[in-house]
Amino acid sequence: MKFYCAIVKSSMLDVGDKVNLVIEIAFPDLDGCMTYVQQQAVCVIDAELIYDDLLVSSYNQAIDCLAAWLSAAEPEYIKDPSGYWNIVERMVLMNIMNLSLSQNLLRQYPPFVMMVPVDLSLVQSYKSSNSDILSENVKLK
Repeated sequence: MKFYCAIVKSSMLDVGDKVNLVIEIAFPDLDGCMTYVQQQAVCVIDAELIYDDLLVSSYNQAIDCLAAWLSAAEPEYIKDPSGYWNIVERMVLMNIMNLSLSQNLLRQYPPFVMMVPVDLSLVQSYKSSNSDILSENVKLK
């Protein structure tokens, strides 16, 4: 099975009477392949309690995002995956720290690298959906 590495950055933001927990996921090997998951909580304690569940949700969303991107990308833009340590080194060299100038920032979690598998059946499903949409558009013209 093929895997791509994603850089995961998480933060907790104060949005008035609520707290937003945001997890951003970016695939450095695939330009423009990124997603995020957001969950609103009543308070910081609730946000801390749902963080693990949100990480699981973000992992599943990353699998979906990767499959969708790979299904739609032109072959010349699909790079071979870099190794885990290569991405970690690039993250450190690029100084990708989870820094934000947001005034409503309550907490930042350390960024980390997540290994995301390529779900070939999902890629194929997206490809067939894309071709159905394209053929439907051609019929409309």
